[in-house]
Amino acid sequence: MTGITVTCHVMAAITDTSHVMTGITNTCHVMTAVKDTCNVMIDVTNTSRVMTGITNTCHMMTGITNTCHVMTVTTGTCHVVTGITNTCHVMTVITNICHVMTAITNTSHVMTDVTNTCHVMSAMINCHVMIEITNTCHVMIAITDTCHVMTGITDTCHVMTAITDTCHVMTAVTDTCHVMTAVTDTCHVMTGITNTCHVITYNKHLSCDDWYDRQLSCDDCYNRHLSHDDCCKRHLSCVNCYNRHLSWDCFNRHLSCDDCSNRHLSCEDCCNRHLSRDDCCN
Repeated sequence: MTGITVTCHVMAAITDTSHVMTGITNTCHVMTAVKDTCNVMIDVTNTSRVMTGITNTCHMMTGITNTCHVMTVTTGTCHVVTGITNTCHVMTVITNICHVMTAITNTSHVMTDVTNTCHVMSAMINCHVMIEITNTCHVMIAITDTCHVMTGITDTCHVMTAITDTCHVMTAVTDTCHVMTAVTDTCHVMTGITNTCHVITYNKHLSCDDWYDRQLSCDDCYNRHLSHDDCCKRHLSCVNCYNRHLSWDCFNRHLSCDDCSNRHLSCEDCCNRHLSRDDCCN
């Protein structure tokens, strides 16, 4: 996408070889030369969607300044994930179905050259992206984790470069959400970072209901490693589900083009759901 203003992109449950963004300004998921205030890239089979040079405060990619999820430095001109197999956020040379980042300067999740089973990206910066990593969830650069993780890090949750954490963590980043790096924490943590969002609260081992009763968003619930089913059962909209990095299972409701339109989804968002552009735009 280029020179576009979207308020809902969705990136999730995808089998692609390069979802990526660059040169973009967004507050969530974004793609090349595009402005988006949401963030959702979902279930797409493409080898070209890509983004570069982006500034986002949420999902993003290389060459981007984001305070949340972000990706960048990919091979493509639109949503694209090179040499990657993912069912969610994914980027170049990566195998993941969850969040992943690497070789990135992000204020949130970012990874590259990683093997993850959740959001994943490669050669990106500013968001879910990892590199040379093996994870089954959020993961980042040169890391072996089962959740959010990044370079030179050992974590079982959100984590990033040179860090040892069991939850959200990043490195040398300025974010108001997920961020980690050169840190040692057992929950949401960040190094050389300023974050005002996810932080250590998960150590209380509260159930999803406990969190929900406290009026915490599904994102808060999910970031605590609660299953997406628990979060989605709260009747959250498809968009809400994806904004919380929930898998394609959440959106897998076979919504028609009209259903998408009724949810105020853009044509691009609609098409990302495997609906033909004609069906969406017409």
